[in-house]
Amino acid sequence: MLNVEYGIGSKTFKSEDYLGNIESTLTAFYPDAAGTLKLYIAPVDRKEKDGEHFLSATLIFPHPSEKDKDTHIRRKGAFDNMFDTFKQVIKAQIKQLSCEHAYITMTDGFGTPYRDGTGRCKHCELETRNVIPADNAKPFYLINTTFNGAYVAQFDWPENIRVSAGGTSIPSGKAFFEAYPTVRGIGTFIRGASTTIPEAEKIAFEKYNRYLSCKSHDWERTVNGMHRTDGCATCKHCGMFSSKALPPETLCMVCNAPTKQTWLDGHICTRHYFDLPIQTRLNQELSEGWKDDVNGMARGRDAEFDWVHEEKQFLLESRLHEHFYEKLGEEKYDIHRDYIQSIGFRFTTNIRMHLFKLGVWDNFNEYHDTSMNNPGIQAFFAYLSEQSPAIIEHMSGTSKEDGIDWSLVPGKYKGADV
Repeated sequence: MLNVEYGIGSKTFKSEDYLGNIESTLTAFYPDAAGTLKLYIAPVDRKEKDGEHFLSATLIFPHPSEKDKDTHIRRKGAFDNMFDTFKQVIKAQIKQLSCEHAYITMTDGFGTPYRDGTGRCKHCELETRNVIPADNAKPFYLINTTFNGAYVAQFDWPENIRVSAGGTSIPSGKAFFEAYPTVRGIGTFIRGASTTIPEAEKIAFEKYNRYLSCKSHDWERTVNGMHRTDGCATCKHCGMFSSKALPPETLCMVCNAPTKQTWLDGHICTRHYFDLPIQTRLNQELSEGWKDDVNGMARGRDAEFDWVHEEKQFLLESRLHEHFYEKLGEEKYDIHRDYIQSIGFRFTTNIRMHLFKLGVWDNFNEYHDTSMNNPGIQAFFAYLSEQSPAIIEHMSGTSKEDGIDWSLVPGKYKGADV
């Protein structure tokens, strides 16, 4: 049986009836097709929401050759010709299920070979792992991008760092490559930008080597012509930037410890921030968020400030931050705060998607029970606790992935469905 769903970002594009019509039409033409067909529909230019749209369709199904994961078949096409794209996906599935496979080394869109043993059948294009001898001589980074497909990092980046890459569908746009390595114990952010991802990676890796070659970093608080009091600094010799190179010049209003976290008209350290009642923290967050919205700075939102959504979002993220503060302690929490913030975004996004069946950009409303009285919310925090050791290992650089799959939560814990 074929099931059609919206992928991340497309939930609010059309109604559920629209999906049902697609599903019934495809089932009539291809009664043997099976799996979940996820549709991603978005403007080619996000600034022109009423302009041309592109479509990405991914069919997800269990293939006999894949023992521990589902097979994904993805095709892109024009929104106006969506059924041609659907037909390509379903015909590819039929071909894969009846093929006698002969595997060759998998390559990305730029011809760089995978080194993890992934192969592609030369007859039906089935992609599967452990069918080609793996090359473990250096770290392997595979990055999935929205507009450029899979990309294999080409340079010798160190193990267990975060990397990302991408481009744009706009012809005048630039591709980028980003890495978050540590250089002699100091974390840094490196970005390269060019016309293609490989060229952008080359620029980023040249920066990384320049930082490594620097004999002794000499930090100055002037960054891009501005004096920074928050600990951010650049090296006078190699240009390396770090947000934690120097202690902040600003001090906690309670204990005078160096801290960059703002509070009211001053600053507050992490320990004394979490000592504050959560309602006090919430009121200040909402007040600051509303001011930013009035001044046109509220996270790029087009809509007015949504008090209900922001309150529910903040309370969920605060519980997550408190969880990691208790696990890590103040010093390590401060080091990994930015990464914990990214986990918080994924955490609340997946609660909206998997618990309340919302789109990734849809807001909570007054009917969504995000309190700890909700068994579904309890389930998400139980899964967070279960996965915390792996997440902390990933933070410390001892593992490449954090192992989180939030979509497992509704089926893993009894009573998690709302």
